[in-house]
Order: sequence, then structure tokens, then C-alpha cells
Amino acid sequence: MLHLSQGLLNLFTTCPRKFQHIYLDQLNVPIAAAQQERLTWGNRFHLRMQQHELGLRFNALEPE
Repeated sequence: MLHLSQGLLNLFTTCPRKFQHIYLDQLNVPIAAAQQERLTWGNRFHLRMQQHELGLRFNALEPE
């Protein structure tokens, strides 16, 4: 199932062909190590904010 986000909808409206390649055909471009680190940091940040809002300990849902 496709998880919708604002970025995904923006991509669909600005460049439907790129949307198709990335999300429907799953043709991804390799990500540089520095970019991957930023993505990992951002994902952890958002996970911690969700945990905080739910009243959970920060490490309760974090993958090992």
C-alpha cells in the first residue's frame, strides 16, 4: 500500500512521470551516504516526537 505524504502529492502534481518511476515502478536512484544519514536522523526525530506525543519512552518503539 502506498503511504501518502505532502511530498508525494507535490511530486505527483509537478512531475507525474517521476512519481511513476519512483513510487509505482520503484526505480530509485542510489542515495549518497551523507543524505542517508540525514534521512535516518529525520526518521528518528519524527519517531521520537510521535513517542513523546503518545506518552511513550523514547526507546520503546525504536528499532534495535
